[in-house]
Amino acid sequence: TWGDRPAADDGPFAALVIDNARFWLEEVGFDGLRLDATHALEPGGDPHILRRLADACAALPGPPVLIAEDERNDPAVVESLGVDGVWADDLHHVAHVLVTGERDGYYAGYTPSVAELARCLREGWVYSGQSWPLSGEPRGKPR
Repeated sequence: TWGDRPAADDGPFAALVIDNARFWLEEVGFDGLRLDATHALEPGGDPHILRRLADACAALPGPPVLIAEDERNDPAVVESLGVDGVWADDLHHVAHVLVTGERDGYYAGYTPSVAELARCLREGWVYSGQSWPLSGEPRGKPR
């Protein structure tokens, strides 16, 4: 429903991403960026588009903070690709079902329990290799 993925492995696209980030950080004065749906940037090129962006941002004063929203629950996004952190969809989703009781759509994969919320806070995410109920496929990797 979102359309084709961007051509993250294409040089002109990477230049556009990095130049756009520099605009917001240098010209507008933001102190960081939250990058949406970084899991959709695969294949990410060589070096990966997130690595190139992180390296470019590391050279800026501050340096700015880069947070990736990435549903893969993979520590390599931080450890190898150089972003400063990952937006924890699992934390949002388990807190949402705990507070609201909603279990529709992707919320169906989360148990409304304080124990699951605590495990997510302790481990970084709920799914670290377990079967994702909506697909039956493993989701995530341990930290």
